[in-house]
This record gives sequence, C-alpha cells and structure tokens, in this order.
Amino acid sequence: IYGRLERLTGWRLSNAVLIAIALTWFFTFVELMVQGFSLPAMISTFHLTPLQGSLIPSINLFGYIAGAILIGLYSDYRGRRPAFMLTVALLALGTALTAIATNYYELLAFRFIDGVGIGAEISIATVMIAELSPKNSRGKFQQFTYFLGGIGLAIGAQMTAMLVSWNADLGWRIAYATMAVTAVVAIFLRRSYVHDTPRWLVTHGRYEEALKEIEKMEAKELKLKGKLQPVPEVPDEELFEKFPYKELFSSKYVKWLLLALIFWIFGYWINYAWLDIGQ
Repeated sequence: IYGRLERLTGWRLSNAVLIAIALTWFFTFVELMVQGFSLPAMISTFHLTPLQGSLIPSINLFGYIAGAILIGLYSDYRGRRPAFMLTVALLALGTALTAIATNYYELLAFRFIDGVGIGAEISIATVMIAELSPKNSRGKFQQFTYFLGGIGLAIGAQMTAMLVSWNADLGWRIAYATMAVTAVVAIFLRRSYVHDTPRWLVTHGRYEEALKEIEKMEAKELKLKGKLQPVPEVPDEELFEKFPYKELFSSKYVKWLLLALIFWIFGYWINYAWLDIGQ
C-alpha cells in the first residue's frame, strides 16, 4: 500500500478533499486575527485589567496543547475522519459560545474549548496531508494549506477591524459568530469528502478499505498521466499498536523534534506577541 502511494506523482484525490483539509490553516489564522483585533473590545466589554485580558489568548493556547495531544491520540486510535469531524465541531462550538459569553469566566472557558479544536485541527490536518500525498510533492501541498492561512490572516484582520470600528461591544461577537457559521459549513464539507487515509487504514489492519482508496487515487493518476510508475521499495508495513511519546526523544527523531520546536516557538511568539496581543 505504501509503495503504491509513493509512486503517485501528485495529489490524486479530488480538490475538494484538499480544500476541506487545508481550511484548517484558514480557520487558524482567521481565528488569530479575530482574537487579536477583538481583544481590546473584549477588555472594554467585560471591564478587564491588562493581566486578565492577556489570559484570554493564553487559555486559548493551553487548549491548543490539550487538543493536539488528546484528540491527536484519539485520531491515532479511532481514525482521522472522526477526529477531524470532532475538531471542527469543537471549533464551531467554541466560537459560537464565545460570541454569546456573558462574563469573563465564561469567556475563558469558551476560548479554551475553541483552542482544543484548533490545536487538534492543526496536528491532524498536517498528518492527513502527509498521509495522502507522495513524499516528492508533500511539501507543496503542505504549503498550499499555509497559503490559505495567509488569506485567512487578511480576511480575519479586515473583517474584525471593520466590525469593532463600527461597534466595539457587538462587533467582536459578530466576528466570532461568523467563524462559527463558517465552521458549520466545514463540517458538511468534511462529512462529504474526507475519509480515513489509506496509511491509517493499513496500520489498523483494514486492508480492503485501504485498497479501495488507493485504487481511486491510481485511477486518477492513470487518467491524468496515462500510466502508473513502478512501485518503489518502501519499509515493511506494520500493524498499529501504540506510540510511546518517549520515542520522540530517541536519536532517530530528536533532531527533528528540536527543529519543530524552534520553528513553532518562534512562530507562535511572533503570531501572538505581535499579530494577536500586539493589536
């Protein structure tokens, strides 16, 4: 199965599948801008101190951590599709509840729920892109998801700035409600187009389902290219049992772990210190 995936020369599912997954980064960066441009208005609405205000994005980030770990594990055991549906449902719920929050403590709770959804979205979407694309074009499709994130930055900033300029107390609520509606639309999009990946299916012994997905991808490759490349040699497929976190610190992965940590620490420092709280 892995070899048949690797011989593909590009994305061989429908573009709707790619967009349904890539919307993750769109939501993430719209959310970032909505939160940043809404924060002064929230502080005014609930009469908060600067410290209380700073806890709003902080609790959201703690939600990221919880979601990435817990729902990430859920996706490993129960499937990419159900986990991906859960994440966007939490995103819809968290943003909808944020829009109608009546006090500071409700706001913190709802921002945490939203963070759980977003944090899990990021981790699962990244894995799904990797599992559905051959290694030679994997980076290109990951970059497409970040491109949609850039569009989200622009839309989120412009939309929220206009709304809070029009009416500070109501504008930030409308911005979050708009996000909730968009997330609900994404639920139906994912329900229609997103399935468990062949790689995940194989590691859980569900070979027939994996073969059906692979055959669809190969049929599109054959239609576009007129032929299929030879199946390359790949490592043997192993049934999934468990993945201990200590494996990340082994010599095999530790350098990649450090590289990822440096990238994300500096990335989120810039995003939250300058693009979010800095607003």
